[in-house]
Amino acid sequence: MALSQKHRSTIYQRLEPILGEEEAEALLAQFPDHNLDEVATKEFVRAEITGVRGEMSELRVEMSELRVEIASVRTEIAEFRTEIRTEIADLRTEMHQLVNRLFVGLTGVMVGVGGIALAVARA
Repeated sequence: MALSQKHRSTIYQRLEPILGEEEAEALLAQFPDHNLDEVATKEFVRAEITGVRGEMSELRVEMSELRVEIASVRTEIAEFRTEIRTEIADLRTEMHQLVNRLFVGLTGVMVGVGGIALAVARA
């Protein structure tokens, strides 16, 4: 319950000589000095509701913008995946070509070495 100014003054005047000025003020600070039983007016409630509705509307706009940004990021990720897969496929193709060239080269060397060995053996 809130204390009226008259009651606060009386209590302070009686406590101050016993407790001292600071302590009496500290004790009275623990009690509200206005009436908390005041009812909110319709205008106040309407204004608060309007404010909340405005904030909610702003949040909806921000959420919509965020959804667009997320969709854009998803698209970029999908494009990146496609690029990576293409690069990997190209690397595999190059590796197969290099292995084939190496095989052909080694085969040629083996044939050449075999021919030399045969010539040496016949000589």
